[in-house]
Amino acid sequence: MEEKVDPLRVVQDPAYAASLTEAHWRALTNDPVWHEMIGEFHEMTAPVLGLYAMQLGLPAPRPVSTTPPPATQPDQFQVIGKRVPRLHGLGVVTNLGQYTQNMRMNGMLYTRTLRSPHPHATRRSTSSMSSMKCCRPRWT
Repeated sequence: MEEKVDPLRVVQDPAYAASLTEAHWRALTNDPVWHEMIGEFHEMTAPVLGLYAMQLGLPAPRPVSTTPPPATQPDQFQVIGKRVPRLHGLGVVTNLGQYTQNMRMNGMLYTRTLRSPHPHATRRSTSSMSSMKCCRPRWT
């Protein structure tokens, strides 16, 4: 029975990856943890895939150009110096916009604020029955 290959150690330890045999690489290609690492952490597995693509049965990676593309100046700007239309104003003006403060749903509850007729007055006591009398919920 062959030795189990640790996919995380293959990525983290270059000497361990270099010591693997063809049978180890075949076992690694069948390991679901290895496939998960390739999908989730591609930036971590990319160097191993680049060095050992032939052992993994993958096509050789294409060389990546390290020179940046030349900077070109656009002939005409698309946004700078142009008027940008306000799209959200159309719903307000035409009354076609749906806003949460204007929504009415079945079974919706409402609140009402009861304010004192005497501003800055000090309350000495409160009867729970009198407060419940004025603010009973009404179900319709």
